[in-house]
Amino acid sequence: MLVGIVTTSLGQALLKFTPLFTGLFAVLAALGVGAVAFSFRDARLAKAFLWAHPASEGQDSHD
Repeated sequence: MLVGIVTTSLGQALLKFTPLFTGLFAVLAALGVGAVAFSFRDARLAKAFLWAHPASEGQDSHD
């Protein structure tokens, strides 16, 4: 959803070059980059946690 909003605001910034649309594009693009960076960070932390805490033998797997 964020990608769609960023694409729309980029189109508006290119169509009508105003500081408002250009600023909106810049803010949304920065939020998108931050969201991607945090998702990769969280995935790395989750992988490290699961590696350190394997499932016990008595626990059922939910595959």
